[in-house]
Amino acid sequence: MKKSERELTYVPAASKAHIDSFIEMLWLEKGLSEHTQQSYRTDLTKLAIFSNNQGLKDIALITTEQLQDYLAYRFDKGLSPRSTQRALSAIRAFFVFLINKQVRVDSPVSALASPKTPKSLPASLSEQQVEDLLSAPGQMIPLNVATKVCWKSSMQRVCG
Repeated sequence: MKKSERELTYVPAASKAHIDSFIEMLWLEKGLSEHTQQSYRTDLTKLAIFSNNQGLKDIALITTEQLQDYLAYRFDKGLSPRSTQRALSAIRAFFVFLINKQVRVDSPVSALASPKTPKSLPASLSEQQVEDLLSAPGQMIPLNVATKVCWKSSMQRVCG
């Protein structure tokens, strides 16, 4: 592997040690699932690789401006706001951990705003689903619930 390719995926020892310590805390103290631990590790490793490629060998030393650069990089790559929010959640928890361990005195994340995620509309019921719900045998549906279902699904013909 060429040196330039290696640098693109290399996590410096200082960053790796902080990440490993954080992940160990997630398991020992918080009891988080293996899946959550792996997600946090992946998000922090990507930040460490980006930081290393920018010349910063220890992500514990990252600044707010460098985090903004990382977020811009994620945006430029087309990553979804929801994915970036998840990554920021991991990064935020990581810096709280570093503050608690007295590695840092502040969090570079605190000045950042989370990206806005588009709000999706709730799924509506089909006419048949509303009819099935209202005619279900042995089921007592409170009038207010049936009214809300009709109102939300705009099924005045079924409900009226």
